[in-house]
Amino acid sequence: MNITDLFQRFDNSSNRESGLARFGTKLAWVEEAFLLTVYKPTAASIISEVGQELAFPSSLYDWFGYHNGATLFRTSLTCPGLRLFGCHSRGASLKREEASIAIDIRTVNRKKREIVAFGSYSYDGSLLLIDRKSEAVHCCYGREVEPYRASWPTLGQWMECELERLCGLFQGDGTCMTDCQGLVPGSGA
Repeated sequence: MNITDLFQRFDNSSNRESGLARFGTKLAWVEEAFLLTVYKPTAASIISEVGQELAFPSSLYDWFGYHNGATLFRTSLTCPGLRLFGCHSRGASLKREEASIAIDIRTVNRKKREIVAFGSYSYDGSLLLIDRKSEAVHCCYGREVEPYRASWPTLGQWMECELERLCGLFQGDGTCMTDCQGLVPGSGA
């Protein structure tokens, strides 16, 4: 399963698209809330610029070829679920209508480490990390880089396992059957 497959897993009667993103499964509790927000890919030159600066492993280059970040499995105003970071041009000013674009991956990768943070779970900010050498994916506890709460051998396996697990926590109309903590891997939900 990939991120775009999610749009078919839930009620898609309210799905819409803008120049910047695709929105899936309108949630009833606020006017502009969607279960899924997936930002469209950015220019290859921006991905290359950010990728070189952060020494992306090859799987992250591929990843950003399909989307430029996302907010997935939103449960409430205070729990945006899972956030996947995006690539932005350095120094670019944002237009008012772009205020909701994905978090810039540079902002959470200020320190040079053996890993690159590419997302986080909103409950406690648990970072999703990819190892630059092995390309294994790890989820830590909060913002601490170690120890790991969960690990997967590849980005593809993380995506397959986690998206399937998270889909199981929601009804077809986008209603969440757990609390925000239950979205974090290994929470026992």
